[in-house]
Amino acid sequence: MTQQGDLAKIIYRNTADGMVEVLRFENILSEKGLEEKFGKEVARIYFFGNGGAFKMADGYIFCRSGHNLKLGRGTKEYFQDRIAYLKECGKRLGEIQRKVALDEYTKERAITI
Repeated sequence: MTQQGDLAKIIYRNTADGMVEVLRFENILSEKGLEEKFGKEVARIYFFGNGGAFKMADGYIFCRSGHNLKLGRGTKEYFQDRIAYLKECGKRLGEIQRKVALDEYTKERAITI
């Protein structure tokens, strides 16, 4: 179970000119950190395709889809688009973690054709 303190956070503020300023990231893991926390199998599945997001440096989140987010200012639309994508990445990571724990990725399957 995830501790409240482990939740990823993006700290931001709305500016007087209608922009959004991203101030800092909290609890966003690097690629290596994701592997250490969730295991190699979860990380491998998570990074397969374009669904992964991770911290490249203190001020930059890299997304395989191109929805990168960095510290600084941007439009509200840009910010909301990135946040929506990052939430999807978090949901996907949780689903992968659950399925790996249940061995759903390793079970033998058959399909009739």
